[in-house]
Amino acid sequence: MPPHIPGPPLPRTARQAPTPPLLIRLAAACLGAALLACPGPAPLHAQAPVLSWRFFHEQGADRFYRKDFEGALESFSRYIELAPGDAGGWHNRSLARGGLRDYRGVIEDTTRAIEIDPGHRAAWSDRGAARLETGDIDGAIADTTRAIEIDPDYHFAWNNRGVARFRKGDFQAAIADHARALEINPRDPRAWIYRGIARRTTGDFDGAIDDYSRALALNPRDVFALSDRGIARSAKGDLEGAIADYTRAIETDPKFAPAWNNRGLALRARGDVAAAIDDHARALELNPKLASAWNNRALARADTGDLEGALADAGRALELDPKYVNAWMSRGGARYARGELDAAIGDYSRALELTPDSANALNNRGLARADKGETDAAIGDFPRAADTDPRSAAAWSNRGLAHADRGDTDAAIADYTRALDIQASAWPLLARANALWRKGMREAAGADYRRVAEFAAAEPEPYIWVSMYFSRNEAAQRAAAAMLERAVKRGVRPDAWTVLLGWLGYRKAGQPRDAAAFLAHWSARLDRERWPAAIVRHLQGEITREALLAAATTAGRRTEARTLLGINQLYSGNLAAGLAELRWVRDAGRKSRWAHGLAVMEIERREGIAPGLAGIAPRLLAAITPYSF
Repeated sequence: MPPHIPGPPLPRTARQAPTPPLLIRLAAACLGAALLACPGPAPLHAQAPVLSWRFFHEQGADRFYRKDFEGALESFSRYIELAPGDAGGWHNRSLARGGLRDYRGVIEDTTRAIEIDPGHRAAWSDRGAARLETGDIDGAIADTTRAIEIDPDYHFAWNNRGVARFRKGDFQAAIADHARALEINPRDPRAWIYRGIARRTTGDFDGAIDDYSRALALNPRDVFALSDRGIARSAKGDLEGAIADYTRAIETDPKFAPAWNNRGLALRARGDVAAAIDDHARALELNPKLASAWNNRALARADTGDLEGALADAGRALELDPKYVNAWMSRGGARYARGELDAAIGDYSRALELTPDSANALNNRGLARADKGETDAAIGDFPRAADTDPRSAAAWSNRGLAHADRGDTDAAIADYTRALDIQASAWPLLARANALWRKGMREAAGADYRRVAEFAAAEPEPYIWVSMYFSRNEAAQRAAAAMLERAVKRGVRPDAWTVLLGWLGYRKAGQPRDAAAFLAHWSARLDRERWPAAIVRHLQGEITREALLAAATTAGRRTEARTLLGINQLYSGNLAAGLAELRWVRDAGRKSRWAHGLAVMEIERREGIAPGLAGIAPRLLAAITPYSF
């Protein structure tokens, strides 16, 4: 079946390694500057002992540095009672409120400080940071810009404006602001981290890694820098380096949930799904409200075939964050795998309400609509995905499959070609080869079938299908067995289609006992309720033909079921019954299904009407050498 795009990873975003609120990360340094600059309430010296205001000032600072923000708030409030006209006191209390994430309170206190002292650079900068946390990005940029105008060398303001510009999507301007902050104070690890985040977002992974490394040179125990550098390394493809960074962050602070969550993502990408699930579970023990960890565990559970667990985890992520697009995608993917097409379409549609330009959501909804038989609607989704992301090969390939189902072979071939122009891959090659074969263009089809073998290492399943088309049975057997063994090593539940392809290799080779033994060995590991396990159950005599077809609830599934029914009949000696099943597939089945191509080949082979097979097959078989798995 067409490859399904899961909900992502965008496997490795700021959501998966969140940085603390900006105000809190800068508060300690700002407070230090504020305390040094605070002259005390001189006009009140005659009314109260000097130690009264100084006591509350120093007590508040001590409590703040010990992260006793409630206590600091109380102390600075007492200070303000004694010195209501001191801008520094209002600013210091705003920092305590920032520690409590009371950003409205921060805005109130910094505004009062600015009213008293319009030249208070820290109050302008920190009010901007608080406005950013309340979603007022333009207000944040205006306030931090004012702080810079007051003091062009105030690096905190440059940092704060850089973060605001980042949130606004002006990444290059953000990078420039953080660079200016670093010119002023190259020993601020926060500035290196913030610029690293902006660089990573623009795809400059090397620059980001360098910035995180500079931050770590200043503070080797900064778990945020370690985790963020891991994200950049993972995005660059350096999974081992990413895992090393996440592990170091975990060793530095075993309670830092984002590092566990991100390491789980890297482990899953490396193929160690069981370990990934354990890491996500640990992240959730530390922070049950970390929505990304619920979503990431959902994806890993889906890999193992635990669709119930995947649905539960994705649902929990959505309870925590109803606007979490990736979680809607993940739940849609699990529902799609369970055959719940209407529910899957609903989830993808919800994702599109939140992000109308999501090529992945459009692609996946198109696939679900196509499976449901809503071909016209599917064809409408795929061009939108291609318009949103012109470099999305999947969008063009999937639209080609929809055109094939509608019988527009020329349009299908054009779409597959467009997909291959963007990115060479075995799946669109196989689809185009099948379309060319149906059109009678056997030489061109043979060339594409031969090219499929070039991708066998990375994409073995299309290679197995081609081997089946041309009865390279031993090659199919070996490739299927290798895929299944790898799945077991990864902790992933074996795929039923891979089991069926291996069975086909033995069945078509005239080895019925080996075919039965292969099926018996692997069927116990399958999710017996997930399609196409019903085909396996029929081949093992557990359910009748009628029960199998009743379980095949879509046109695509009926195409697949009747192809396997037909081949089983053919190789059991029931030629008429077998050909009847395969002719139904050829004439009424979904042409986008790989099984349709197999049915066509078997009919041509049996009916002796295969000039293409006679002319192409010998050269094709010579070219498709058995791949060593």
